[in-house]
Amino acid sequence: MSEIAIHFVRVIFKPVSEEEIGFLLGEDERLNGLFTDPSVVEYDGFERGKQDFIMYFYGTDADRMTSMIIPELRNLPCSDRAIVVRRYGDHGAREETMKLN
Repeated sequence: MSEIAIHFVRVIFKPVSEEEIGFLLGEDERLNGLFTDPSVVEYDGFERGKQDFIMYFYGTDADRMTSMIIPELRNLPCSDRAIVVRRYGDHGAREETMKLN
């Protein structure tokens, strides 16, 4: 994927319980198998804190990526506390934030 066209989507789940973090770790495995075309959307893993869990996605169109990601995460037990951040380019590019649900 060209560095020039990289868009970014971050999904932040906060606060989450230890049980919910366990569930999100299972989603990590599923998403790795689900998003296999890096030219459209590439799941790049997660960061885990004590009460938060953040998923990272990269691709060439933040809106298209979001339309693929949201249906896959919308029914999680902690989706009501999730925030989606879309960035339309490299660092410093325009960002938009929305609730997952």
